[in-house]
Amino acid sequence: MQSFDTVERFAVLLLVAGMGMFIWGWSLNPPAGLIEAVTGAYTDWSPGLVVDGLLLLVINRVLRNNERSRILGQVGSLSNEFALDAVRRCQEEGWTESGAMAGRDYSKARLSRADLPGAVLNRSKFRFADLHHADLMHADLRGTDFTGANLTGADLRWADLRGAKLCWADLTGAEIDGARLDGVDAASATAPSGFRRAERRCRRWIPLSDTAQAAEGELRVAHGGWHPGSDGFL
Repeated sequence: MQSFDTVERFAVLLLVAGMGMFIWGWSLNPPAGLIEAVTGAYTDWSPGLVVDGLLLLVINRVLRNNERSRILGQVGSLSNEFALDAVRRCQEEGWTESGAMAGRDYSKARLSRADLPGAVLNRSKFRFADLHHADLMHADLRGTDFTGANLTGADLRWADLRGAKLCWADLTGAEIDGARLDGVDAASATAPSGFRRAERRCRRWIPLSDTAQAAEGELRVAHGGWHPGSDGFL
């Protein structure tokens, strides 16, 4: 499933062979005998090779796109094993850093201990997802929604969290050294060590929002009467 795989190489070979035969046969001025037999073969074979090559390219692209959609969807699996396997596949294909994973909905995904350093996940949704001890170092998390997410022990060092939503998220033990926190909405998030100092350094921190209030209602429903504890961020 690389950008130019074996099937596509074969398809291009068919196209080149078909076009080559067509051009060569067109340029000939056959007298008779053997040359006539060769030009007859080119007339029969070259169009078929070109059509077969084009069909193979189209079919392979469709299959690859379907496989890519399946794997990206699997990242949001409720099974930690399946989700981590999908993350591994995304890394092999280079999708973690290409932006292919950005802007998708991974709500409630079980991604504990996911290895996503440098991943481009901006504008994605990880609402109520399990990301404890996930490696998100240097990740692009701008505008990402982590409402109610479990980020305990997560590595967020030097991550770009500008404009992210961390309402009611649990960041206990998370590492945030060097993280960009401008405009973060962390109402009632459980703060990790150093989070309050980072808050004071960030001039555009949003202490309360409508999103936080809506998230509290969702948490009450999801957890049967859950209510914010006294150790919350606010």
